[in-house]
Amino acid sequence: CPTNCTCMQDVEMVVVCSGQGFTAIPEGLPKNTEMLNLRYNSITVLDLRKLYDLELLERIDLSSNEIKTFHGSFEVFTNLDIVDLSYNKIEAIPWKTLGNVLQQFNTLRLDGNPFNCDCDQWDTDLCDCSKDIFACTCNIQWLKDKVSEYPTLGWGVTCQKPAALTGRSIEDVTFVTYWCETKYQRIVGGIGGGLVLLILVVGTTILVCKRHRRSKRKGYVEIHEVLPEQWSTPAVGRRDVGGHDSSGAEVAGENASNADTR
Repeated sequence: CPTNCTCMQDVEMVVVCSGQGFTAIPEGLPKNTEMLNLRYNSITVLDLRKLYDLELLERIDLSSNEIKTFHGSFEVFTNLDIVDLSYNKIEAIPWKTLGNVLQQFNTLRLDGNPFNCDCDQWDTDLCDCSKDIFACTCNIQWLKDKVSEYPTLGWGVTCQKPAALTGRSIEDVTFVTYWCETKYQRIVGGIGGGLVLLILVVGTTILVCKRHRRSKRKGYVEIHEVLPEQWSTPAVGRRDVGGHDSSGAEVAGENASNADTR
């Protein structure tokens, strides 16, 4: 029996660890425990995996703790039928924490918890994509569906967040689940759209560059075809192969001819 706990074996093995300041499930619980009382402690993380050896567990009272986070699942406990999680700090319960165990429960108390009645797509406690990333689960909607399916369990779930829903029963709230359920569909779609846009931009850029290069080459060829005609050297001042000034020779010839005539 754990330190500061009382273990009583009569018809059933009852373990009482209430009001002892435990911040986690104590070690050393008898494997034949059938009733476990852990109320009025300071447990913040309920790690159900530490209880997996208690195969005979039928009732567990975890009320009036500080529980906000869950690890493991109640599905392991095939004999469990009464669970009290009232008056904790629970804002959301992942669907996998309860799974398909509800059909064997007689009581599940969740009253006195500050449930967040939102389907915030970025909060993994509220929007769970562990089962199917393309069809995420809004945990509060899942819980509402189960409350409707098993109305006799005495749930007592009321909203505390957002402020507009404070005090309202979960059964009276209509949730917007689209943004949660399609979170990764939209992310993948956005990435795909971005890649297509990038390919189009790169393709267009390459095409424009190729056309620009072709245009420059064409202009270069046309300039070189025109240059020999426009920039040919004038006849005046040209020298012959021997290095003589042909224009000067012609002038000298003309002068000599005029002298002979005279």
